[in-house]
Amino acid sequence: SLAAGKVVDGHAPGVRGKDLSAYIAAGILSDHESVSLEEARDKLEQGMMVMIREGSSEKNLDALLPLVTDKTYKRCMFVVDDRSCVDLLRDGDIDAVVRKAIKRGLEPVRAIQMATINTAEYFRLNRLGAVAPGYLANLVAISDLSRLQIDMVFYQGRLVAREREALFPSHQVSRKGPTSTVNIKPFSIEALRLPASGETELVIEVVPGQIITRKRVEKVKVTSGVIGQDTIRDILKLVVVERHKAT
Repeated sequence: SLAAGKVVDGHAPGVRGKDLSAYIAAGILSDHESVSLEEARDKLEQGMMVMIREGSSEKNLDALLPLVTDKTYKRCMFVVDDRSCVDLLRDGDIDAVVRKAIKRGLEPVRAIQMATINTAEYFRLNRLGAVAPGYLANLVAISDLSRLQIDMVFYQGRLVAREREALFPSHQVSRKGPTSTVNIKPFSIEALRLPASGETELVIEVVPGQIITRKRVEKVKVTSGVIGQDTIRDILKLVVVERHKAT
């Protein structure tokens, strides 16, 4: 990608110091995985674009918003990574992040800049991100800037939606969906048995509101040499099933 002149995005949770310097030297100039203000500031100070993430399960906006100042806002943008269909229909996509940032005190025009022109310039989308001659007329008309109330949507200069109603014919979606998409190797309950190696085992700790996890060692329930679930302490089995090639 770099040889072709493309932008390469980063995926570097917890990468700091010399490791981060080497990462950037390899040509990766952005990252969307920061979960703490210190981590994001480190990446920003070393020249990275910092993507402030606020998705359905990973919520970093409150922690990272103090990073945005008069001197840094042009090096920051918003991402979701990812949003569920329910959240998309109810709240929106990047626009929902902009609304939340405004509610948290970020100046509305600055929040919109971080969702539009900053992103377009970083990805070298030279005809997107601004309302100016030579730019594609993909626009929204807003009646209330503080609430980001979108009244009209234009796509390539054409009005396509007004007051939450589409102004174009909907496409008929075939109800005959793809088939045979789940291809797994047959397994029995025996395949889910975890033999114990001792009284303690490695467990994965889930961090609420984040997609990162923590490594823990905990005492587990053992019956007849097999690890059992401990619902009282919320220590449960986790199973990953490869569904494509039945490996």
